Amino acid sequence: MTAGYKVKLASLGLGGNTMEYGGGCMSSWYLHDIAEIAEHYRKELSEGVLLIDKRPAVEDNPAYAFASPMVNVDMEDGEIDRFGSRYLAEDNLIVSALKETAWGGVIHAAEIAAQVAPDKAGPLDYVPISQYVEWWRLRGAVIYRYDGAQFVAL
Repeated sequence: MTAGYKVKLASLGLGGNTMEYGGGCMSSWYLHDIAEIAEHYRKELSEGVLLIDKRPAVEDNPAYAFASPMVNVDMEDGEIDRFGSRYLAEDNLIVSALKETAWGGVIHAAEIAAQVAPDKAGPLDYVPISQYVEWWRLRGAVIYRYDGAQFVAL
């Protein structure tokens, strides 16, 4: 556990759970039960923290794991931090090389998403909590809110 930090967003996927604290700090475990997550992190959870159970969405469509934007729990609502805006012209050589790897499809998807739908977040783009939660909710994820003792489905 990450002593002294408070969780800003929790998520549960097919490979376990992730807790986002902000400032680039996160924690991942292989917990697969919502009650177990609440117990394991009880000292780090505040009332109102959301948990996204992505399992139903990803079981329905595994591509969501790659198409999803990424969350930055420190961003303000309405912001989108585009993948392409985070690298300099000098980085193009590295990005070009990455396009030839297994990441190539995701990088191409991020570039196309930015051109086709500049007002919507695509893969490798960062978004704030509210937009990330909504993206997953629209695709079948179940959203929970911590009530001070347990996560309750919304």
